[in-house]
Amino acid sequence: MFEWEDKTWFPEFLRNMQTDYIGWLVVRFGIYRSIQTEFSTAVELAGANKWTDLASGNGWPALGLLKELRKEDSKWADFQLHLTDLFPRKFDSLPEHVSSADFSVDALKWDTEQSDIRTVFNAYHHFDEQQKAKLIQQHAKKGLFVVEVLQPTLLVLIKIIFTTTIGQLLLTPFVKPFSWTRLFFTYILPVNLFTITWDGVVSVLKSKHIHEMTLHAKQHLPEGCLIQSGTKGPWWAPVSWFYIVPSPHE
Repeated sequence: MFEWEDKTWFPEFLRNMQTDYIGWLVVRFGIYRSIQTEFSTAVELAGANKWTDLASGNGWPALGLLKELRKEDSKWADFQLHLTDLFPRKFDSLPEHVSSADFSVDALKWDTEQSDIRTVFNAYHHFDEQQKAKLIQQHAKKGLFVVEVLQPTLLVLIKIIFTTTIGQLLLTPFVKPFSWTRLFFTYILPVNLFTITWDGVVSVLKSKHIHEMTLHAKQHLPEGCLIQSGTKGPWWAPVSWFYIVPSPHE
């Protein structure tokens, strides 16, 4: 089961329209607000003073969460966020203390000496089981926070099909940034309707329940690390999450 946006030959403008639509949706409806406390706890336990977002896409999930955190507590005002992706985006402007890599960053290879917590928003299902194990081993010692909005259930599948078909037809004119190209490839030549729906359905089929994600993570947990996990949020948008951080006793 492949996703179009994972293919290197998939046109960049189509990938960008896809990540823009999904990113805009989760921020517009505040999907990640429910896990602010868990993320704050993970940052504190990891002793992180920076934040690297892996597989960022258009960056909206991380940027949206940072915006909400800054509303709640002034300590986040100077917290640095760095956006990275295998298919890097070009940003016209970014908020203060936010930067982006203008080169391709493979989440399985990225490593620095800085004390930065690493996040993966709604991209964990793009990795196979072996890659997930490597991702954990690569980043757990610094702190890794993983969030998934998808679960392998019939209800989620129905919601995704509705969101990527009827929802896309209704909401496309409001997606930011506005794009005439997006309108053309949604209403005139409906490529977006096909590719985004396809990737959405495949993503659900590839997703895992939180207990499966946690069990797999525990099997590859580096020595001296601890893991916490759960599901949080309203019934219409539950969010699965887990974080791995160095044990405070180490």
